[in-house]
Parts: sequence; C-alpha cells; structure tokens
Amino acid sequence: MVLRLLLWAVCAVACLGAVRTGTFKIPFPEKPNTADVTKKLELVGTFGEKGSSTGQYLEPKGLCFDSDGNLYVVDPANVRVTVLDKSGVPIDTVGHFGWDGDGFVRPRDVAIDQELYIYVSDQDRNVVLQFDAYGKFLKTIGGGSGATELYKPSGLAVDKIGNLWVCDTGNHTIKAFDNAGQVVREIGGFGWDVGKFNNPSDIAIDRHGQIYVADGGNSRVQVFDKFGNFLLAFGGRDEGPGQMNFPSGICLDSKGNVYVSDTGNDRVKVFLFDGSVLLAEYGYYGTSVGRLNRPTGIAVSPDGYLFVADTFNDAVKYFSITHETVLLEAWHIPRMEPADHEEPTSEPGSTEVLSERFDELWKDDSPPDEEESPPEYPGELY
Repeated sequence: MVLRLLLWAVCAVACLGAVRTGTFKIPFPEKPNTADVTKKLELVGTFGEKGSSTGQYLEPKGLCFDSDGNLYVVDPANVRVTVLDKSGVPIDTVGHFGWDGDGFVRPRDVAIDQELYIYVSDQDRNVVLQFDAYGKFLKTIGGGSGATELYKPSGLAVDKIGNLWVCDTGNHTIKAFDNAGQVVREIGGFGWDVGKFNNPSDIAIDRHGQIYVADGGNSRVQVFDKFGNFLLAFGGRDEGPGQMNFPSGICLDSKGNVYVSDTGNDRVKVFLFDGSVLLAEYGYYGTSVGRLNRPTGIAVSPDGYLFVADTFNDAVKYFSITHETVLLEAWHIPRMEPADHEEPTSEPGSTEVLSERFDELWKDDSPPDEEESPPEYPGELY
C-alpha cells in the first residue's frame, strides 16, 4: 500500500503565520482536519545568574525533569549538575571535578530513567556517568575502544525498555546502550545525506520509540524508528521560518509537538510532530530578560511549562505553553526516498505504527493542565 504523504498548514500563530517547512519524507496517511497543537510561548520567569554560588550558572546546557517535577541543570563550567525543586529553589547538586570515578570534567547533558537513575554525559572524559536517585555514583558507560567508544558525547535519552541513547557527537553517530553497557544499536556516521549526521547534539524519544535527533552541523532534525530506519527530516540552514542554524536541543511534549533550541538563530521553535508545520517560535539575540543568547538544553515540565537553558546569558528561562485546537489543511507532496533507505518493517516502530500514533495525537488525553545583532556563531555548542 502506497503511504500518502502529508504537509500541514495551520491558522496564524502569534506574530507569525503557520509555515509549511521543508520535509524530506513524511510517511503518514491522510487524517482528520484538526489537531491540538502548541500555539504560543510566553516568557514567565528566569532562574539564575552568572556565577559559581548556589543558584548561579556558568553557561548551563542540558536540562531534564524527574517524575516529581524537579529540574536538573547541567552547569559545565561549574562542573556540576544542580537540582531545583518546582519553585526553582536549588535543593541538591550531583558531581564534582575529577577525571576518575564520579568526577566531571565537562558535563554536557542529563537524563533520568524510569528507575530514577541519573545519567550525565561528559565531553572531556568521553563517558556517561550513572548515579542513583540520591546522587551516589554507580558506574561509567562507554569509553575504551571499539563499539563502546564515545567521543565528545552530548545529548542523552532513555527509552521505555531502559536503553540509554547517546549522541556520540565526535563520532557523528547515535548509540544505544543496554543495562550491561553494551551497544545494541548504532545509527548514522558522518555525512550530509539523510540518515547521516554532522555533530548530532541532542536526542528525544517518543512513547512509541521514534527517535528525534537534533543534527547540529546539518542544521536539521532527523527522525528514525526504533530500529534505526530513517523516517523523515526537516529544517535546513538559514534564519527563515522552519529553518535552523545548529540546533542543539530537542524535546517533545505529551501531544507530540517537537521543541527545538535553534541555537545559532537564538530562538526556540515548535513544530508539528512530523516537522511539516512551524507552530510557534520565540526569541531574538540579546542579553536582556526577554532575549536569548545561544539557547541549548530544552525540556517540558510535567505540569506543562517549557524550560530553556539560555546558555550565554547564564540562566534558565521558562515559558507558558498555550495549546489550541486548530484546523489543518492536507497537502499531498511527492515521496522522496534516501538513496540507501532500508524500508521500515511492520514491527513496532514502523510507519504503520507511526500511523497509529498519529491517530492517538488527535485525542486530547493529556491531563488538564525586541533588537541587537548577534556575534558570529562559534559552532561549538554541541
């Protein structure tokens, strides 16, 4: 059965009309005309300022939440991960400087699994460190040579069966490690074609196992099924709507909307789950309260706020998210296959399952809930 391809257009967003974006391949059949999507981001507040004392940061990067709503902030130059409660008060730190054991040298990202184990990537030690829920060091993952080797690891995510997915940035691949620390899946390799990476910087996994990768050096987002088969890509280097300049953070909300830290353009962008429509964006370069300066880490809290590591402003900013049911209009576009595409199977994670996921996204089953010129982008924020 030939899968129909969709390109969606939505009503105007605040200060921006919805934009059809460049998508390499969208393996979704035609569906109903409405969806509940992100329509607006509004700045609510800021945590932190420049410094090394409690509650201060030096170029914060990775972010994630635990099941209690505590926020974990990777603070690389202070060589620590700071834990904040729901009100933004620092309640704990994880790690310290050191080349061995539980030491950090240049931590980059943090992830927490269903068992509340904490994972932190370290780009100078070339490993991922695992801690228990109380911050006690357990082991390192990766390192050495061969399949488990990591070089400048950055973004992290944990899937539903407990595999740890790592952006092996310096090796231009994505690796999945099982609980024993063995590599069970590897995606990518250096290149510009779809399915290849150029400094992949962050990763997110949806509840069906689909893998979203911020492909930093290629200025795009790529999506794969759980078996590593390429599904689609969107973005492209530039400043226009739907385009990106070295995206270095990515996350998903409960409705499947995709949030991207468009680092080189000093913006946050929100896309429909298949990347076909730009739903909202926020940000211009600047150092004042309402501006962004090289945002990196990004995460949606359990109670539905968007948090962004405003890296070069040494702060974490959070935004309210307005959702709205909108009318979508289907457009049929030619299917474009990568030259070396391995057709997804009918197993879980395939395009058929993506279609089932698409059905679920139409149900609202979630709980109720300014101008300076930026400096030249250094391209070293992965």
